[in-house]
Order: sequence, then C-alpha cells, then structure tokens
Amino acid sequence: MTSTFRKAANAASTAVGSVWAFTAAAFVVVAWAVTGPLFRYSNTWQLVINTGTTVVTFLMVFLIQNTQNREARITQLKLDELIRAIAGARNSLVDIGRSGGMRNGAPLPSLGLPCAFSMLSMRPVESRSGCCCSRQRRSFSQAVFSLRPRPIATRTPAG
Repeated sequence: MTSTFRKAANAASTAVGSVWAFTAAAFVVVAWAVTGPLFRYSNTWQLVINTGTTVVTFLMVFLIQNTQNREARITQLKLDELIRAIAGARNSLVDIGRSGGMRNGAPLPSLGLPCAFSMLSMRPVESRSGCCCSRQRRSFSQAVFSLRPRPIATRTPAG
C-alpha cells in the first residue's frame, strides 16, 4: 500500500506541478466565469467553483505534505553523507533526527542554537538572554561530549 501511494504521489506531484496543469486550471476558471451570465450567477453556479476548489485544495494539502516529507528525508540523507565524508567533521550527532532527540536512552537538553554552539566551542557564553545557566551548560556538555564519534568510512576508488 505504501509503495502504491508513493508512486501515485510522485506521479501526481509531477503532473500537478506542470505547465499543463496550470493551463487546465486557468481554463476551468475562465470557463466558469464565462458561463456566469448563462446561469444568471446563481447559487448553484457559485457552489460548483467553491466545491471544486475546496476538494482540490483538500487533496493538495496531503500531496504537498508528502512531497515536503520526502524532500526533507532526501536532504537529511545528503547532509549526513556529507558530514560522514568530511574528515574533520563532528559526526556524533549525525542521526539525531532519527533518534527523536535521544542519545543513549537519555534526552538531549533543548537549548537554543547560539547557546549550544557556544558551549560546543567551549567559548565563554554571554548571558544576553539568560539562556545558558551553568546547570544547562554542564548537562549539555555531558550529553554531547560523552558520545563516541563514528568511524568515518573511507572509500576506495573503483577500479
């Protein structure tokens, strides 16, 4: 079922994102507007376009969400691969998105990025917004620096 949905969603997003789909949608709206005098701008005439656009919008929400989820996964995999390929990169947090913010069964503290990066670089933190108290700094350092980096796989040239 998932494979069928994936194929249908890919085909639909490709089709809906084409110039032909836009042209067809524009044609439907123009045809609806032109037929207004014919139907005397009745409630039924208005209901047709309202119902049609509501149904299409409802279905497009799910299609767009599926496409965004797929693109986010692809982007994350590419970023993970780049981090693993760079020799000096810290790779201990590569899979943090898949673990739901947990590492070794313990949650990582949720700190803002400026605080986290200033702690990781071991620079003194200026307490502009009060985001970094000593307890947070200590627990974050213990969680991050207790991780063991994965070995970086070396690739041999295909020969």
